[in-house]
Amino acid sequence: MVRGLIVGVDSGTTSAVAVLDLRGNLLGKVSKKSFSQSEQQSYIQQFGQPIFFAVDVVKPSSTIEKLAASFNVRIEAPQKNLGRREKSALTSSFLNKYKAGADNFHEVSAVAAAIVFYNKHENKFRQIERQLADLGVSERIDEVKRKVIEGVSVNRVLEGRP
Repeated sequence: MVRGLIVGVDSGTTSAVAVLDLRGNLLGKVSKKSFSQSEQQSYIQQFGQPIFFAVDVVKPSSTIEKLAASFNVRIEAPQKNLGRREKSALTSSFLNKYKAGADNFHEVSAVAAAIVFYNKHENKFRQIERQLADLGVSERIDEVKRKVIEGVSVNRVLEGRP
């Protein structure tokens, strides 16, 4: 089974990608000037398969829309743009936990977007982990989390129904 990913993206002249697993662990982050879509795809694919792209602004750029479409996944945007202070507060202790820093504010933005998405769904993710552990099917956690985020119930996933 391919590992499910939450991908935070910040696009612009310098673009950044942050990759979290479905337990909220940082797998990687990178930023680059003129970061092409194919380079971003390759970077993401080395970790697994995205289930969602997250951004820190209300209106994602067309670049991010194309990247998400290339993986056939949706983008989640916040209700309001995340401010600099909010992004810094979200990411500082998170990155410290991994003994990682951000090379620039684009990386902070990408990591913050991914954290916001994870935090929004964390309770549901933990509930799924407990439920599947109780059923003895923990190997299906990523699959079930992916489907639940797409709107399918846990029971329907386990029964193999769409």
